[in-house]
Amino acid sequence: QLSLKSVSLDELFETSDIITSHMPLNDQTFHMINSDRFSQMKSSSILINTSRGEIIDEKALISALDSHEILGAGLDVFETEPIQADNPLLKMNNVIVTPHVAGTTWDTWARRSQFAFSNMIRIIDGDKILGQIN
Repeated sequence: QLSLKSVSLDELFETSDIITSHMPLNDQTFHMINSDRFSQMKSSSILINTSRGEIIDEKALISALDSHEILGAGLDVFETEPIQADNPLLKMNNVIVTPHVAGTTWDTWARRSQFAFSNMIRIIDGDKILGQIN
C-alpha cells in the first residue's frame, strides 16, 4: 500500500529528491520552476522535465546547476527549441539531455497507429471515438 499525501508546492520543492514536470504550458506554468524554486530544493535534488521547456527558467536552472544548488537535471525539452549548439546545458556534466523523443519506440508508434486507425473506423461507423475528452 502506498503512503501518499498532498503537499503544498513549497513543501514539495523543499523535501523532494526528484522533481519531475508533467504539465501543460500556460500563463500559470510559464517559468514556474525558477530561481525561487531552485533555492527551495535540496542540494541533492534532481529536476526532470519532459513536458514543456518554458516551464523552467533556463537561466535560473543553469545558475542552480553551476552553483550546485541542485545536483542535476534530465531534460527532454528546452526553453528554445531546437536547442542551440552553444547552450551551456549541453556542456554540463550534471545534465542529461534527450531529443524530445524519449518516449518514442517502435512499440509506441505501432500502438499509436493502431489507436488512430481504430478511431477512424469508429468515426466511419458513427461510434464515439476512444479517448474523447469532450
